[in-house]
Amino acid sequence: MDSGQAAGVNENDLSEDEDEHGLSESSTVETTAPLQPNSYARFRRKFVAMKNFLLQTDDDDNFNSEYVPNHRMLPIISGIVIPFSILLEIPGLTEHWYIITENNVTVSSRKNSVLLDVGLSISMACALIANLAIISRFLEKKVRTSTLIAIGALSIHDIVNIVAVTIFGVIHRFDDGFTYGQSFWFTVCSTIASFLTNITLIVDYVRTPDFAQSSSGLTRKQRSLLIVVMLLLVWIAIGGLVNSLLMDLSFINGMYFTVAVIETIGFGDIVPRSPGARIFTGLHGILGILNLALVIGTCRDTVIEGFEVAYRKHLNTFSDRHKARVAHRHEKHVRKETIKKQLKGAGLPIYVKAIGISGVFKSGMRTLHLNEKALTQEQKTAAALEAEEILNGPDEMNIGRRSTLLSQLSIKNEATKRFQKEFVVKLTIVWSLFLTFWLIGSAIFMATEGWSYGGAMWFCFESFTTIGFGDRTPDTPAGRSVFIVWALLGVGAMTILISVLSEAFSSRYQSAIQAHASHTIDMGAVKIAEAMPEPKPMPDSLQRKQPEHMDSHWLPRRSVSCPHIRECNRKESIEVDVAGATEDRRTRGQCLRGNR
Repeated sequence: MDSGQAAGVNENDLSEDEDEHGLSESSTVETTAPLQPNSYARFRRKFVAMKNFLLQTDDDDNFNSEYVPNHRMLPIISGIVIPFSILLEIPGLTEHWYIITENNVTVSSRKNSVLLDVGLSISMACALIANLAIISRFLEKKVRTSTLIAIGALSIHDIVNIVAVTIFGVIHRFDDGFTYGQSFWFTVCSTIASFLTNITLIVDYVRTPDFAQSSSGLTRKQRSLLIVVMLLLVWIAIGGLVNSLLMDLSFINGMYFTVAVIETIGFGDIVPRSPGARIFTGLHGILGILNLALVIGTCRDTVIEGFEVAYRKHLNTFSDRHKARVAHRHEKHVRKETIKKQLKGAGLPIYVKAIGISGVFKSGMRTLHLNEKALTQEQKTAAALEAEEILNGPDEMNIGRRSTLLSQLSIKNEATKRFQKEFVVKLTIVWSLFLTFWLIGSAIFMATEGWSYGGAMWFCFESFTTIGFGDRTPDTPAGRSVFIVWALLGVGAMTILISVLSEAFSSRYQSAIQAHASHTIDMGAVKIAEAMPEPKPMPDSLQRKQPEHMDSHWLPRRSVSCPHIRECNRKESIEVDVAGATEDRRTRGQCLRGNR
């Protein structure tokens, strides 16, 4: 009795164990604790995620799929310029606008009014809101709403800045020994950048059809460019702040020094003296140079991508128009042949003389036209049905074969012209961009620094080539304010010019090598074919009938690119066209003689 109860208890305990674990006592399973990802794996995942975000290597499917891609150029201008507007407005809010300088050194200044500080604070807040809205738009988050918020915030920003700069200039228009400081000119540059961004946003919003469903207008490369540009500007702002503290400089001069270091210009007018300043300059400069190189490389890829997309669109449009013209000519020819067939079947003349306005028959073969009016409605219907059957038949897959054969010899010339046109377009755009930065920058520095135009051009050259001799450096507040923005854009323009030139000449060199290799292979194939022994004649029952001009080329060809085969195809197609044209002229002549 006790043993039975004990057995029952054991069975119940066993069933409970089975219910809890899903296994019997006889089952043996190795149980191990779940593997926890180590720190290296977590770091690697985060690094890969950051790389994918910066370089935008993920597919576009990861973004909101409710928008239809409509890539445009104006949004990229908006995304690049708006961070400059915020960066340039920081000195206007933190430093004095009205100063006295001696030998380009500030010796006295007047505090900004409270109203000016409040207005600039509101302006800065609007610029930040606009920048966040533009970032949201580029991430495909409520594109239409984000764009409208950005336009509204930038409009308020521009109005406040224009009013502040104008009133300040009117009040201090008299010569009292003071002059406008660097912060004033930075605010002017910030307003210009903001106004340009606002114009691009408005134009893009108005010109884009169905804007709410047209996406942000950026490709993955363009999004990557905007991200790395924003990171570079943030890095410059941090460097300017720290350098101004370590080297006892103003924030503007700190940014000026930071830009000269990151671009490896090295004028030598500002030099770090303390160990802390040198250590920070070395570390910050290395990372800044890498960031600038990433920006330039991404900018190059984006520009070349834009060239290729625009050129392909042009080629596709041209190809579609050409195909439409070929199809229209073919359809017209088929309908004409079916009408001629109906006229022949009815025993009617195919061509008749045209009648002038006065009712007199015109003379000459060119006055003949197809006698379509002589057909009855039933015959016209039959001709139309036959034409539709021919046009919709399976043989229409070979439409354009004759024209393709006739144009085979011009394929190489067409490809060469296409490459030359693409090369000229690329070169013209980048040269125009480069010369614009050079000439306009020279004019600005001539006005701000009092240099000759030739001296200003020399300074611009040694700046955007990063030679940096140091014989000429901007010393005035306005000159350094302009240099910070101009230097970044100028070095980028120079790098894009060199990149496009190298890419274009590399493509031309590769094209020449490939053409030479193709010609060598073709000539080698011809020599091998000519060196082969003459084949024995085949029985008449096994020989294929060939056109007369192809009898001498009965040798088997190993490649479609053989020049003999291309020549045979060309002669065959020309003979067919000449025979058709001769028959057409003979028919017209018979009709003309019959009418006479």
